[in-house]
Amino acid sequence: MSYRRVRWSDVDLNDLAALSDVLESILEGAAAADSTRVAETVLEDLEAFIEKSPPLLEGTRALDDVARRAKPPLRRAIIEKSLEAIEAASSEYAVLMKDVVRIRAEMDKQAATLRLTKAHCAVDALAHAVRAVEDLDKVLAAESDDALRARLLEGMKALEGLKKLIERQEG
Repeated sequence: MSYRRVRWSDVDLNDLAALSDVLESILEGAAAADSTRVAETVLEDLEAFIEKSPPLLEGTRALDDVARRAKPPLRRAIIEKSLEAIEAASSEYAVLMKDVVRIRAEMDKQAATLRLTKAHCAVDALAHAVRAVEDLDKVLAAESDDALRARLLEGMKALEGLKKLIERQEG
């Protein structure tokens, strides 16, 4: 059952029977409220009922008392449903935070692996460059450019591989 708000413009506020029917409808809505939003709407209508009922009409005091007594349980129900929603959200938040920590740890592990890969590439490139420099005196003594060229090409390839790896990670 969905609750329909009271249309106060359609209610004859000077007719006790009409006021009684309106209050009965509001109380039925309170009993059937299945969500916080519906319960809040019913509570607003209860408060409006108390405000709008005429003070000089015989019998309105009794109706106002019924409406007034219906408000606290409805407020408690709203608070309980709100607390349940907060508890559910808190539990969901805790689960999500664990996922974030798990994902962060995995990302840190992948970053460490990537740093290690980059470091290996850099060490290989530097090792090729050092070997080329070490061979330079031998090559100069033997007057052979081909050996030096081969060493330098190996070093260049290693450096290009490192550059490509870095560019892929940045892009």
